Amino acid sequence: MAEGIANSIGDFLHAAVLAVAPWLFEVHWFTWILLSPVLFLAYAMFAGKRSNSKFKRLELPVEMNHEAFQQAGLRVCYKDATVSFPNGRT
Repeated sequence: MAEGIANSIGDFLHAAVLAVAPWLFEVHWFTWILLSPVLFLAYAMFAGKRSNSKFKRLELPVEMNHEAFQQAGLRVCYKDATVSFPNGRT
């Protein structure tokens, strides 16, 4: 029973590859160059939703204590009631 199901799935996949293969090789090379970034971005968007993705946004380290909070060059000092920006302005 399981062998018959596996064979039918294999036959389906074989037929699907044979149906798509001529189209794959008849497309011009510049179409693949233009299509590649679109496929990569679609994959990156899909992969970014997974927890173990290498395409997830990098999280910058956060330094926090009872007096201040600092992340990505921005510093919020609760004690002095100031906010310091990365360009030096406070």
